[in-house]
Amino acid sequence: MFPLYYAMVGWPSLISDGRLGVRGMRAANAALCAAWLAAAATILMSIAGRRVVLAAGLFAGLTPLAMYLSGGINPSGPEAAAAVCFWAAVLALIHGRSSLARRTLLVLAGLSGTALVTGRFIGMFWVGLILVLSLLTAHRSVWLPFVRGLLKPVFVPIAAAAVVMGAYTLTARSYQTFKPLRPVDRDLSEVVRLSLGNIDKQLSELVAYFGWLSVPPGPVTLASWALVVLMIIVFAAYGNGQVRFGTGVGLAFVLLLPLLIQGLAFARPTIGGWQGRYTLPLAVGVTLLAVIPAGVSSARGRIPVIVAWAAMAVYTVGHIAAIRDAWGIFTTGLDNTRLSPPFTAVPVTTARAGLVIVAAGGLLILAAILLKDRTRPDRADLGPPAAKDLDPAASLSAHRL
Repeated sequence: MFPLYYAMVGWPSLISDGRLGVRGMRAANAALCAAWLAAAATILMSIAGRRVVLAAGLFAGLTPLAMYLSGGINPSGPEAAAAVCFWAAVLALIHGRSSLARRTLLVLAGLSGTALVTGRFIGMFWVGLILVLSLLTAHRSVWLPFVRGLLKPVFVPIAAAAVVMGAYTLTARSYQTFKPLRPVDRDLSEVVRLSLGNIDKQLSELVAYFGWLSVPPGPVTLASWALVVLMIIVFAAYGNGQVRFGTGVGLAFVLLLPLLIQGLAFARPTIGGWQGRYTLPLAVGVTLLAVIPAGVSSARGRIPVIVAWAAMAVYTVGHIAAIRDAWGIFTTGLDNTRLSPPFTAVPVTTARAGLVIVAAGGLLILAAILLKDRTRPDRADLGPPAAKDLDPAASLSAHRL
C-alpha cells in the first residue's frame, strides 16, 4: 500500500483515536469513493445515447462488495471507484461520444489514473490493461492518435506516480503484506488443481464476501450477478466486431486472471494470496466496454431498454439479498468486538421470493432477446427524404396536381 491513501483517509484519527475517529475515516473514505463515482456518472450521462442503458452499464459493475468497501477503511474501495472513472474517461476519449470538453475528460483520466496507480503496487498493471482493453473496442486507425493525444496530459503524471509507487514498493516491500500461501512442491498438475478448486471462491469474493472473508454471498446474490453477466453479453452483441471482441477479452480476464495469479502464488509463495476484491478495478469496467461505444446505447428498439431495466431490477434484488445475508455484521457495530453471525431469522419464504424475482428477471431478459422489435422504422431506414418533404412549396405544387 502507498501512504497517500492513509493520508487522505486516516487524518480523522489525529483528531480522535476512538469511535469518532473510526467513523470519520469511514466518512472520508466514502466521500472519496463518492467523488470518483460521481465523476464517472457525469461522464456516462454526457454520452449520446439511451441513459437507462448507460446507467445499467455503470451499476452492473458496482457489486455489493464494491459498495461495501466504499464505506470501510480499505484502499480497495477508492481503488475500484477511481477505476470506474478511469474506464469511463478513457472510453469516452477513444470513441468521442461525450458532450464534455476534451480537456475535462483528460483531467479526469489523469487524476483517476494517478489515483489508481497509487492505490496498490498492482495499479500500474490495471492502468495498462484498461487502456489495452478500451483500445480493443475501437478501430486500429484510432489507436495511435489516441496514444499521442494522451501522452503529455495523462501518461506523464501517471508514469511519474508509477515511478514513485514502484520505488516505495521495492523499498518498503509493501508487496509482502500478507502471509504467503503454503508452498506446493509437487508437479504443475497440483498447482492447476488447487487453483481451479479456488476459482468459485474468487468469483464469490468479487461479488459479496463481507467481514474478514467470513460471510459468503447467498444464492440469490450470486444468481443476480450471473444474470448481470448475461446482460453484458446481450449489450455487447449490439456493438461491432471490435466491441464484442474487447468485451469478451475483458470477461475472460475477470475469470482467468485470478486463476493465473493464484497458480503463481501456489508455485511462488512470496507472491501471497489473491482475494476476489483485488480484481474489482478490472471487473467494474467490463460493462462499460459494452455500453460506451456506439452500439447498444444508440440502438433503436425496445430490447436494450427492457434488458437494462430488468438488469437493474435484478441488481437491486442482489444488493438487498447481500445485505440480508450479512445483517449481523451491519448491526454489530463498534461496541461489540465479537462478530455476530449472519442474520438467519428471515423466513424461508423470503429466500424463495428472492429466487422467484431473480428467475423472473432472467425470463424477462430472455423474452427481451426473443421478442421481435415492432417499432416503426426511422427515416434513415427509408432512404433520403423526398423533395416535397423538405420544400413546402413543392408539397403545395404536388397537392395542386
